[in-house]
Amino acid sequence: MEEYLEDQERQRLELAGIERRNTKWSFLRFHKVHVKVLLSRSLLLGSGQLPEWLRNLAHGCAMVTLDSYEDNLCLWRCISVYKGSRVDRCTRVAKAMAKSFYKLAKTSSDAPKTLLDELDKVEKFLNKRLPTSDWIGIYVYFPQRDTDDTIVWTMDRSSSSFIKNIMTIGVHSGHTFLIKDIKKLGKIYQCAHCLQQFTEACQDGNKNIPACDYLRFRDFWRQKLSETTDRDVNDRKRADTDLY
Repeated sequence: MEEYLEDQERQRLELAGIERRNTKWSFLRFHKVHVKVLLSRSLLLGSGQLPEWLRNLAHGCAMVTLDSYEDNLCLWRCISVYKGSRVDRCTRVAKAMAKSFYKLAKTSSDAPKTLLDELDKVEKFLNKRLPTSDWIGIYVYFPQRDTDDTIVWTMDRSSSSFIKNIMTIGVHSGHTFLIKDIKKLGKIYQCAHCLQQFTEACQDGNKNIPACDYLRFRDFWRQKLSETTDRDVNDRKRADTDLY
């Protein structure tokens, strides 16, 4: 640990351009060291190659693998292709979006891995200055192959129900791939919250699919919140009318 800290101090002084008065000056010891540990169970979205059982699903044009690159731009390539870029020419647009999102220098050739928890910020970034009708929502599925080779697709994230422009991505071992039609990829779908399984993909607003316990609980409180908000708005309107 001491050698590591001494090496870090040497690098810090070199990068900062700090010169010692002469060669007799040497580093003695640290007066105080602060160690900051960030704990996160959120998956990092970056580079990686998909297994063959997933790559084989791309032959039906229901998904785009985008796993032949050695960088951390897979999420941004998915967004680029979803917005209309060609698969073989999506890197330039992906780099531009990543640099803008992370505020990177123009000379940067790569970007940091994106946390799964950062997708809310990614949505806000994509929808900035866009009319509400054009907002993009991101759905996330995790595929898992069972012992009998059945692939179960677990929906881990959905967007606000009023967003109709949905981009669906799959995540496996940290790599993100674009899903064009989830209904053509799987036959069994699972809720990440209550682990109930369905034979149809779970999409908000699809009344033909029975809701799981989590969705019923969520929709119940959404409805309560909506009723409370509407009642408050009507009360304010009546109060304004009484004033005049």
